[in-house]
Formats: sequence, C-alpha cells, structure tokens
Amino acid sequence: MRLGIISFETRYATSPWHGFWMYDNERALAETFSAALDPRQPEEIELYGNAFEQFAAVASYGRSARAIINRAIDDLVPNAP
Repeated sequence: MRLGIISFETRYATSPWHGFWMYDNERALAETFSAALDPRQPEEIELYGNAFEQFAAVASYGRSARAIINRAIDDLVPNAP
C-alpha cells in the first residue's frame, strides 16, 4: 500500500468530481450523492484508472506527505504546545 496526499494548493489535471476506489485493473467503485456505481465495462474501468494515475502523479508521498499532514494539524490546532 502507498499513501499519497494531495494538498489544497495542488493544481489538478482532472477535477475530483466524486470519490472512487480502484481495486485493480478490473474493478472500480464510485459513490455519488444519489448512487453507488459499479462500472464493469473495460472502457469505464480505464476511465477511472486514468483519473487515478493523474491524481497519483500530483500527490505527495513520504516526508512530503507527512509535511502536508503536519501543516493541516497545525492549522486545526493553533498554539498547540
């Protein structure tokens, strides 16, 4: 597993209209306000796979991701000891 964090300042190539999960190259799941989508057609899976790759390309990992998380914590808890 690899955790990537995308900061609020990051410019996206693809807009994140709704959340989705990529399980592998054959399964994705998307949830909207009104429905859960379980795309099965290869071209649909490819669409989500391409979006995932674009998000992964702009995400931060490791120490850079930790720095983003720490900044968010500092913003939530001002004047913390």
